[in-house]
Order: sequence, then structure tokens, then C-alpha cells
Amino acid sequence: MNLVRKIEEDIILNLRTHQIFASDFHQIYTQIRTRLITEGEKSLETLKEQLDMLDQLSGFPLGKFIIEHKGLNGYWLNYTLTTPIAKSDASDLERFFLEKAPNTLAMRESFSIAQAIMQQNIRNGIVIASLPCGVMTNVLTLDFSNIKEMRLIGIDLDFEALVYANQLAEDLKLDHEIEFYQYDAWKIDTISECDIISSHGLNLYLDYESEIIELYEKLNRALKPGGLLISSFLTPSPNDSAESPWVMSEINEEDLRLQKLMIGDIARVKWRHYYTYDQVANQLKQAGFKSIEFIPDKAGMRPTIIAQKGLVS
Repeated sequence: MNLVRKIEEDIILNLRTHQIFASDFHQIYTQIRTRLITEGEKSLETLKEQLDMLDQLSGFPLGKFIIEHKGLNGYWLNYTLTTPIAKSDASDLERFFLEKAPNTLAMRESFSIAQAIMQQNIRNGIVIASLPCGVMTNVLTLDFSNIKEMRLIGIDLDFEALVYANQLAEDLKLDHEIEFYQYDAWKIDTISECDIISSHGLNLYLDYESEIIELYEKLNRALKPGGLLISSFLTPSPNDSAESPWVMSEINEEDLRLQKLMIGDIARVKWRHYYTYDQVANQLKQAGFKSIEFIPDKAGMRPTIIAQKGLVS
């Protein structure tokens, strides 16, 4: 694997998206259990449901990872996106997370929309970057059969993700067309002249809009004039904003409640930042993008972004 830079593992303690190194799992489990028992006033029925779900989450690898790391790494994100529905050996809660959780369904739909957009824009000589690339399934599984020349770039701070992405590239016989960089997203100034940049997920973990705008500015500078940023974002619920675009007829409210219980009340994941269409459009405009389009998923929970860099006048 061709890495431009390998950062020593003892320097990177945690990423924005997930903690790399977790404490002892039993200690984390005990801390969450204690918090659930002692926080606020709740009925015994609610507490029992929370504790039962904590135990269920602790019973399968994906759930355990979410508890330990409060996010998904490249491997588990790819697992969530690509594991076939009706996985035969899944527990009931894992099956729920993969098949019914509204955020997962919206993420899978956005994944398909983003792939279709990239496929429509593929041409000879194209340069496509993915940041953070994770396992990079969204780019590597595109149809390049009619493309004679291309350049693929995978950028991620998580070295483990780059290992998985490199293996997938080898399996698909694309390893000669790809290069990997272990870079922080805010240090990609050496990357330029991209026709397409795919960037999904990182913006969901950023605490301040100024960080998001700075990220979009970096991505804008890495694009050729007329190049496309393909991304996505989470929208607020009707309880959180009067401008919520959620289509409640497409969302099972009990599934939504169980999802909140799982990733909010218990795991307290880090990917919980939500913005309206107007807020995201303003962020992208401040970053220098000129043409901005949103394609919603059926539920309106995770729209896909198509933002074009302006042409040189």
C-alpha cells in the first residue's frame, strides 16, 4: 500500500469520528449502567428497557464497538452500509440497526444516490478523491469498465481504514489506479485538481459551524473549477426545528424511538449534529461553492449534497 505518510499510532489517541483506543469494556459498560440508573426521574419500565438494550448492545460486535467508541470506524460503517438485509446470524437488535433504524435506512439510500451521481459523471482521465475514505466502497465499486485512465485518491486519518480500503482495491484490481494518504482532513492542501470529491460523515461529528465551513473550504480548494463535492448531512427532527424536512409518513415512529434509545440515550454517539437545508447551503456558499443541489432520501433525514466549484471567469 502506498502511504504518503504513516503517523505513529501512539500520537493519534482519538479521531473526531470515533475513539481509537477504548478503556476496559467492563468499565465503560459499568459507567453507562450507573448513569442510566442515577440520571433523572424515569419509570421502572423505562429503566428496565434501557438496561435490557444496553445488555443487548453488549452482545454483538457492532453494538459493542458503538458502546466502546461512540462512533463507527471505516470497517463498521462499511458493514452497516453493505451487510445484506436479513443477515442470518444477526441478533434481534443488530437486525433492527441494519434493517429498520431510520438513520441506517436514510444512510443506505444516500449512499446509493451518491454512487449514482458519481457514476453519471465518470469519464476518461477523471480524478476522484474520497475523504474520509473509510473502506472506500462507494468509489471502488463504481463501474470503471469503459474508463482507460483515471486517478483515485483515498484520504483518512485512521490507518486501519486505509488497510481495508487497500485490500478492497486489490480485490477489485484497482490498486494500480489508487493512492492512499494518511492525512488529517484539515491538512489536505497538497491534494488538488480533483474532478469529484466524495466526503460523507465527517461533517456530522463537527461541533462548530466554523469547522464545517473550514472543511468545505479545504474541499473546494482541492477541486478543479467546475468540480463536484458529493456529500450528505443529517436534518433536524420536527421536535428540534420548525424547518425539519422529515417526511413522517416514511418513518416508523416506534423504530425512531428505539433508535434514539440505542444511539442517543445509551451509547451517546458523536454523530449527532443536524442542520437545515438553508444552513447547509449557507455553509457551502461561505466555503466558495457556487451551484448547490440537494437530493433528499424518502424520509428527508439524510439529503445528498451536490456542490459545484465555480468556473474560472
